[in-house]
Amino acid sequence: MTAALIDGTAIAAKVRAQVAEEARALMEKTGQKPGLATVLVGENPASQAYVKSKRKACAELGMESFGHELPATATQEEVEGLVARLNAGGAAAALEILDDLERDVVLMRVLGGLDATAVGEAIGKRPGHVRVIQFRAMAKLREDLLRRGYGGTEETV
Repeated sequence: MTAALIDGTAIAAKVRAQVAEEARALMEKTGQKPGLATVLVGENPASQAYVKSKRKACAELGMESFGHELPATATQEEVEGLVARLNAGGAAAALEILDDLERDVVLMRVLGGLDATAVGEAIGKRPGHVRVIQFRAMAKLREDLLRRGYGGTEETV
């Protein structure tokens, strides 16, 4: 048996084109953009570069990228909890209306149970700013729920 020389760059380009087409077709069929959630714990430069490359690939393929960053001090339970919530899927669709920073704050504060100081350290903001971001994000989610017919009035949502 002789070795075969393959062109990895050409194969990768073909696979990416196929994925981009499938993502476009799914968007047309369902109205929802497929996406990839990443979870980065700590500040390892190699991990940051890897996650950055995944986010870039998503953008090139017409897919959403949902980045979640936790501090290096995050416990195993916190990380597993975030992954479990991401796998649940339903909340991810609702959170799509938020920008990346708002989404991260809501996930870390509300679902992850982190205090404003810990979240602030993770995202480079002061605790007061974290609370403002969370308040605005929750208001957006509340408005979206009302618009979609969940809840009776603004006061009850």
